[in-house]
Amino acid sequence: MKKVILLFIAVLLLNNCNNDDDNNNQPLPSATQTEAGTFTCTVNGQNFIDTSGGYFNCFYQLVDGKYYFGIQGLDIVGDVTSINFGTENKTINQGSTYILLDNVDGNIWGGIGFSGQDNPFQAVFIKY
Repeated sequence: MKKVILLFIAVLLLNNCNNDDDNNNQPLPSATQTEAGTFTCTVNGQNFIDTSGGYFNCFYQLVDGKYYFGIQGLDIVGDVTSINFGTENKTINQGSTYILLDNVDGNIWGGIGFSGQDNPFQAVFIKY
């Protein structure tokens, strides 16, 4: 009976495995994999491709023994018009995933710019 259960579990696991982890119908352009000076990411399933013509802002520098990174791109994807990411005294590694936190020492942060012309947004300032 144990062998039947183990066989069933093995078949179940193998049957559910596949190499297609993301169902993105719009894969990122190949230029993003060739160091062609592009800034591209996916926003709500749609590609956000910098439209500044390669003049997007990007830096990664060592200042007084601390690493700082920043990048910002411009495009229009729905209401999103710009995306930016940065670090404050944080080393980043290629291929790693990071949680975006507050813009303070030791963190990685991110932000977006948006336009609410078609769907107005509302902002409430709780603390400033």
